[in-house]
Amino acid sequence: MTFLSRIMLLKSQAHFSTDVQRGGAVVHGATFKGTGKRKSEMAKTRVGLMIATFCVAYAVIGGRLVQYGHAQPETVSSILPADRLMASRPDILDRNGEVLATDIRTVSLFAEPHKIVDADEAVERLATVLKDLDVRDTYRKLSSNSRFQWLRRQLTPKQQSQILALGIPGIGFRPEKRRFYPGGATASHIVGYVNIDNRGMAGMERYIDNQGMADLRALGMTSDTPLEPVQLSVDIRVQNILRDALVTAVERAMGRKKPIGFEVIIESAAGISHVEEIAKGSPRLQAMSLGAADFAASMGMQTTGIGGTQENYYMLREGAKSWSDPWHWAQAAIVAACRTHGILPVDGPFGDFSDDEGFRAQALRSATLGMVGKWAIHPKQVTLANEIFTPSDAAVAEAREILAAMDAAKARGEGATVYKGRLVDIASIKQAEVIVRQAELIAG
Repeated sequence: MTFLSRIMLLKSQAHFSTDVQRGGAVVHGATFKGTGKRKSEMAKTRVGLMIATFCVAYAVIGGRLVQYGHAQPETVSSILPADRLMASRPDILDRNGEVLATDIRTVSLFAEPHKIVDADEAVERLATVLKDLDVRDTYRKLSSNSRFQWLRRQLTPKQQSQILALGIPGIGFRPEKRRFYPGGATASHIVGYVNIDNRGMAGMERYIDNQGMADLRALGMTSDTPLEPVQLSVDIRVQNILRDALVTAVERAMGRKKPIGFEVIIESAAGISHVEEIAKGSPRLQAMSLGAADFAASMGMQTTGIGGTQENYYMLREGAKSWSDPWHWAQAAIVAACRTHGILPVDGPFGDFSDDEGFRAQALRSATLGMVGKWAIHPKQVTLANEIFTPSDAAVAEAREILAAMDAAKARGEGATVYKGRLVDIASIKQAEVIVRQAELIAG
């Protein structure tokens, strides 16, 4: 048998016909397919199904890619890269070079929840440093499935060092910049403001972003290198005069008999340099204080603290550190200007309201220097300030005794006398009168 004949025989055996009997009748020509051919058709069907499945999957993926391509990019401010957080904004100046807006360096606290071992313990330990911490919200953040959460923006250096000492895993700090406005609200309708991420929201701040600053930030092409300042045509001094004129017009329109008084805040190097001119600048002026944070930024001081002693401002003697008061000279200048022109010197804010002893120490220094009160940025600081700036009963009693002793000396024709072993004279009368007058003023 030839090779071709053998192939034909095998093929005929794979497809053969037979007679099948059904219900007594014989059905001729019933065809049966071979096992190999049935397997082949099943394989083709499976391959077809797999091809269809892959086509559907790739169609879905392609559709999502097209959707993402046409969607607007989502900006999430909580996860900005460090170079964008530290990006500098240009200073804004008035026509005389007075700073209206500037940046200062600060740090913010963040958490990586997936690295937190015990959220309850972390919250408890953070609350020992951040007294006003929202425990419930912080616990929710630390227990979330996210990989980044802001916990507190713009910490003080003391808070940063205390949190570092806690050694909580998954907690870290990111440097960033904060915008300060030494001119306050005087030119705010022109300067505008920025949000927590240092992005312009209104006024010149928004205009600067629209001129390309925002695009550079989005592309990651910004840095912390100082930029050329933007100088405006506005004169901050004229703005102050205009404000006084507007207030006068409001008083007349409302028929007010008691004039509206002003309290000014010295917040810049230019302000402290012209403190005398400011103190006599308006008959409405009643009080003056030092805005430590803005003042520090204007002076270029390396601190993010608000008032109080600063960690690096100390003297070293025989290996021991002795901290000094970096605000003393400015406060003394303010007290002198105020007393010269008959207005009240008031101590400014103390930012770390969790530090009662620090607040007390600064308030005592200010009271001794001649200031009559202090700002309170937290309810508990009100009680402390009232306690410190209210002369004690013992101090008032002693002042009255000194005045009585000097009255007796005058009656004897003497210009000085002895009180409790120390000399008292005309200068002592003036000192005692300050204490008595302040006590009477507080008593009403």
